[in-house]
Amino acid sequence: MISIGISAFQGCSNISSITIPSSVTTIGSSVFRSCTSLSSINIPISVVSIENNLFRSCTSLTSIALSEGVNSVGDYAFGDCNALTNITIPDSVSSIGQYAFQSCSSLTSITISNSMSSIGNGLFYDCTSLASAQFDGNAPSIGTQVFENTQVSYTVVGVTNAAS
Repeated sequence: MISIGISAFQGCSNISSITIPSSVTTIGSSVFRSCTSLSSINIPISVVSIENNLFRSCTSLTSIALSEGVNSVGDYAFGDCNALTNITIPDSVSSIGQYAFQSCSSLTSITISNSMSSIGNGLFYDCTSLASAQFDGNAPSIGTQVFENTQVSYTVVGVTNAAS
């Protein structure tokens, strides 16, 4: 197992893109936190978890595709990535932590795979441009404030709500 240690590149404002080699299996929490110039990253299939705060406050990150190897996304993993417009969450992901996409104000739509079993509190909290959330298959267990301060309209137990 080869890993990248906790907070290894935190605050490195000159990093603009990263390709992680397939020999890496573990990326610690907060590794790329506040890398404000980071705009693209390739995560290999060998990485199984997106840890807490991994990309938090990467304000230039616009798009990310998680590989089929990823099975969980930690708390605040992409929080405050306000340039993030698109994310692909593969079927392999079964849980997403609290506030994982908090304040991703440019995110407009998201599709949640049919393998998702739980969504943490505040997942899309303050994603002010988010207008569409689609669940492929059965809706997972959803925490509180998931669509708070978004444009998403959703239905829970037969009651239509509009998050504001």
